[in-house]
Amino acid sequence: MRIELIIIGSELLSGDRADYSGHFLAGRLYENGLDVSSITIVSDIAEYAEEIVKEASSRSDIIIITGGLNGVTKKIISRVFKKPLILNESVFPKLMSKNKLQVSNETEALMPQGAKIIENKYGIMPGLMFNSGKKIIFAMPGVLSEIKQMTEDFVLPNILNFIPRHYYTGTKIIKLLDINETEINSKVSGLFKEDPGVSFSIIPDNNQISLKIIVKSGTETKALQRINYYEMKCIELLGKYIWGFDNETMEEVAGKLLLRNGLTLAIAESCSGGLLSSKITNIPGSSKYFMGSCVAYANEIKQKILKISEKIINENGAVSVKVAEEMAKKVRKIYMSQIGIGITGIAGPEGGTEFKPVGLVYIALSTKNRTYSEKFILSGERKDIKDKTAFSALNMIRQFLLSDTL
Repeated sequence: MRIELIIIGSELLSGDRADYSGHFLAGRLYENGLDVSSITIVSDIAEYAEEIVKEASSRSDIIIITGGLNGVTKKIISRVFKKPLILNESVFPKLMSKNKLQVSNETEALMPQGAKIIENKYGIMPGLMFNSGKKIIFAMPGVLSEIKQMTEDFVLPNILNFIPRHYYTGTKIIKLLDINETEINSKVSGLFKEDPGVSFSIIPDNNQISLKIIVKSGTETKALQRINYYEMKCIELLGKYIWGFDNETMEEVAGKLLLRNGLTLAIAESCSGGLLSSKITNIPGSSKYFMGSCVAYANEIKQKILKISEKIINENGAVSVKVAEEMAKKVRKIYMSQIGIGITGIAGPEGGTEFKPVGLVYIALSTKNRTYSEKFILSGERKDIKDKTAFSALNMIRQFLLSDTL
């Protein structure tokens, strides 16, 4: 069985938006032991999209289509497979209740004859499945949250009914810091060399690097057993560099450690502009350990709210070790938390000098017993520097909570 993905969307060809749909669908299929033969991105222009669907129908057994404006996908399926569009009585009332504007509801309820409806729990337009007898086509709107819901509820279960699994896939992602790709490869490549059913990839990112292990086995139990085996072996080889697994974020890891130790946190941010606080509060239950924050962007706020003396700022500069440490101390006392974080730096693109370049960031951590800071020279655009700053601060919290000095 050959599976093909067609992603319709002119915005994907103009660089306005990345293709997250194809990435998600290919990943979920692969995790279930199914390989995608190709992913095609095509514009919303009907004749272009129809040409691609015709080509796909000549070579693939299962076609998954996402996106398409004004019902273009339904019309294409109707023409390619010579099935008229008819009013689906079950869809029409649902569209009327969801679409408050009630625009073109009857037209939107038209479906190729014989098509089954895929319920869309998060949006207005449903998806559809059409079985021509030789080809199976799934079509969904282009919104990622809706694609995920319809895939999990309908598309993937139906595909697995059509195609018997030849293998089961187990995956594990190990997230690492302070080690490069060459070092990771030299440490783990020998582990996987003798086993044709296992592979690995090394995935670099702005803040981290990840090792992804992929195991294929004849049964789900064997796949899980083997992935657990290789995970433990990699932990033995890479243990001191590991900070998380799979979909864990640094804010989740830091939050769990704060909870485990029964400690509270307060933050004073300057160049990160509240991003660190936002990341922390994205975690459900963070109110148990996060007391609050102050975005002390202007020097006046550092003085009036955090009570940092004008003399300290003038003598050291707003971007300095001393000011970062004062921010951490003062915010801890103001919010009566056990840990205080102070952040000051230059996110750019302007404001840098020879001695204090763009990307210079000082992050300080304060407790009742000690205050210390770290200096970072971070690269990238303004958004990258802010993101790396927040990540580095979270990692400082993690390292402190794992240290013997706690």
